Formats: sequence, structure tokens, C-alpha cells
Amino acid sequence: MNCQDILEFKGSWRNYQQKVLDQLDIMSHDRKVHIVSAPGSGKTTLGIEIIRRLNQPVLILVPTITIRQQWVARINEAF
Repeated sequence: MNCQDILEFKGSWRNYQQKVLDQLDIMSHDRKVHIVSAPGSGKTTLGIEIIRRLNQPVLILVPTITIRQQWVARINEAF
């Protein structure tokens, strides 16, 4: 599956999100990206975009079913 063909962000990036995306090539040289930010700051949306740009298999681990459903909802709403 090619994520770039099926996902496209429909919104606008927050400043910190754009900075992360602008430096993604540098940050992902070891194929690991770790983002720590406050609740509601857009980490899920940023994570989906990183998945789209890297276009590699990923494993997403979440602590609750509610957060898992948030990922699905965010894909449906924003991409």
C-alpha cells in the first residue's frame, strides 16, 4: 500500500508541526521519530503525516482503545 496515494492532509500545519516536517529527513536518519508534546497539540495528525511521507510499514502502539479510535477518526477527518 502506498500511503502517499491514499492520504493527503486537508488542513494547515501548526508552526511546531511544520518545523518537524521540514526537518524530517534529518530526524529520521535512524528510522526513529519520537515526539513529545502536550495533549491536543496535534501529535496524532503529525504522526499520520510522517507515516505518509516516510511511506514505510509502521507499528503504532497506543495505551487505550479510545486513542486507537482517535487515530482512525483523525485519518477520516483530516486526510
